[in-house]
Amino acid sequence: MESAVLVILRILVQFTCFSLRVGASRTKYGVNAPGTTGDENWERLYRVRQNTMEQPGVFLKIF
Repeated sequence: MESAVLVILRILVQFTCFSLRVGASRTKYGVNAPGTTGDENWERLYRVRQNTMEQPGVFLKIF
C-alpha cells in the first residue's frame, strides 16, 4: 500500500509542477488568463498540462 501512496503523491507533484510552469509561462509568452490560445510554445505547455490532468482520474480509479 505504501508504494501506491508514493505513486499517487508523485502524480500530484508532477501535475502541480506542470501547472506552475504553465502559469509562469503566461507572462513569458504574453497569454493573459483565462485565455487558452496564443504563442505556439505556450499552447504546447498548456496541452501537456491538460492531457496530464485527464490521466490521474483514470489511473486512480483503478486503486
